[in-house]
Amino acid sequence: MANDPSDPELLERMAAGDREALALIFRRHHRTVYRFSRQMLGSKEAAEDVTQDVFVALTRSASRFNPAVA
Repeated sequence: MANDPSDPELLERMAAGDREALALIFRRHHRTVYRFSRQMLGSKEAAEDVTQDVFVALTRSASRFNPAVA
């Protein structure tokens, strides 16, 4: 939607501790991450683990996001 924040905006908000920003990023991208992981790994359980790991890592590294290079 036109009023939806961009991914860079959401990452900046995540870096500031905004949990809703993480929820929005997750809803926007979890299916893609899961599908890719499932295709690469061939396992539902492994794909679920990788998807979780991706979003945990994103949460931990959000403060290093540099919008100038996005």
